[in-house]
Amino acid sequence: MLRCVYCHSLFRMLPPAQSASPKVVIKSGANVVFGQSGKVTIGGGLLIENGANVQFLGTLEIIERSDDQKISEARLRLQKPGA
Repeated sequence: MLRCVYCHSLFRMLPPAQSASPKVVIKSGANVVFGQSGKVTIGGGLLIENGANVQFLGTLEIIERSDDQKISEARLRLQKPGA
């Protein structure tokens, strides 16, 4: 599962994480792009630290959608320079 730190929406990446401790950690300052045609499988979990730039160009399944107000606030925060 992956929760957006800005709007609190919850995403599940397929296949779902198998372990409580993450096997893949994307550190702050990293720039990672999961391409549209790429097939990425992470067996064990994923941790994305605050300050990492991660893009998912493929398809993500939304498990639990946050409310519209939180999503709007997150969009505004992400549009601000230096956010």
